[in-house]
Amino acid sequence: MQYLKPCLAAPLLALSLSWPAAAQEIGRDEVDTVMANCQRQRETMIAPRRDEAIRYCVEVQGLDESTCRRRNRDYGERGFGDTPQGVGWDLPACQRAEGAQEHFQQNPDSSQYAY
Repeated sequence: MQYLKPCLAAPLLALSLSWPAAAQEIGRDEVDTVMANCQRQRETMIAPRRDEAIRYCVEVQGLDESTCRRRNRDYGERGFGDTPQGVGWDLPACQRAEGAQEHFQQNPDSSQYAY
């Protein structure tokens, strides 16, 4: 009978390791905060690229700085070529924020979004 315990231990261990981790949730009232966090992370990613684009515009293209700043004020907000979205929307915080927004738009009676 004692040999039965080790035989059961392996399948139980395998089952417990394959069990999905507990999902985290975003409440309807948290969506704006989560999106603001996404936007902060995106701006951190975009700012150096925007500065480089402005520098290139001034130094290589020979335009004045105010024109270059105006041309690049929305840098990263839209996609280029085949890219449908702007820079940083693939960040985990942004994926959660977009998922929550979409979930609550499609499920108006829902109070939680699990991810």
